[in-house]
Amino acid sequence: MKELQDRGHKLILWTVRSTDTLREAVDYCEEKGIEFLGINENPTQKFWSGSPKAYAQLFIDDAALGCPLIYSEGERRPYADWTEIRKMLKALSML
Repeated sequence: MKELQDRGHKLILWTVRSTDTLREAVDYCEEKGIEFLGINENPTQKFWSGSPKAYAQLFIDDAALGCPLIYSEGERRPYADWTEIRKMLKALSML
């Protein structure tokens, strides 16, 4: 995500997390130098759309069909494989 941000992409954190777990996620990203345009919203779209779904040119979603995942023993659900996602982003010339 930092590489995307460094290349000028605007990031939106769209998550089901709330309260403490949301704060933990945001704090973790901020510690890594990752800033978000919005959290669970695209703040620019209120000027041109009433839709609650955040507009984006690309979504990276661990629940999306085709998203590379890591299955780790002891975890309740798989999570996004950022090494593979990075390769995909490079193939799209986004990185």
